Amino acid sequence: MIGYMKGMKLKGLRMKKPHSLRNGSLCDSGFAKDPITRKSVGGEIHTLGGCITAFSSRGEKSISNSTAESEYKSLSSGGREMKFQQMLLEEIAFVETHGILLEDNEGCEFMVKNKQVSSRTKHIEIAEHSIREFCTENTEEITRGMVMRVSSEENTSDICTKNVDVATFKYHEEEIDGGFQRLRQKIFNFEKLSKIENQRLLGGMSSK
Repeated sequence: MIGYMKGMKLKGLRMKKPHSLRNGSLCDSGFAKDPITRKSVGGEIHTLGGCITAFSSRGEKSISNSTAESEYKSLSSGGREMKFQQMLLEEIAFVETHGILLEDNEGCEFMVKNKQVSSRTKHIEIAEHSIREFCTENTEEITRGMVMRVSSEENTSDICTKNVDVATFKYHEEEIDGGFQRLRQKIFNFEKLSKIENQRLLGGMSSK
């Protein structure tokens, strides 16, 4: 351990200039990774325009019955953190932007978009469904976030949920140290192509 710490003394997080004032986050979950409680481990990496702002790796509060359910809980947690950062941006920079959550589980994405209750979802705690409201247009015609699919291989938050091999760790380490270039390309290229929304700025400020 001491040898490892000595070798890592010059390592740290590289903070690169944000592409824009838009939140982009990666969420993942390691299903039933706790060998004793069989609870899943959720991982999140949050960025502002590709500049890392927060990350977490923690056990989920309750046991999940499926991979999709554990991913759904992690995504819900990620949505709450993103909402906090958006509120902070509104307070100090007078800017409102549409956040993007990247997730690699198709079933989880379906659960966010499909609000019906079934035998597979009726037991999920109400608080976890806050992600549905987060990704739905409210009475003011504002949608705070949306969920986008990302391949498991490109989901950097995977390293927050379990031990990975050296090659995988190095791959994601380079992504983080490089300022999340693949994340920036996916989010902002998608933004240009689809024009998902027109950013509303207050006070004449610009996020570019």
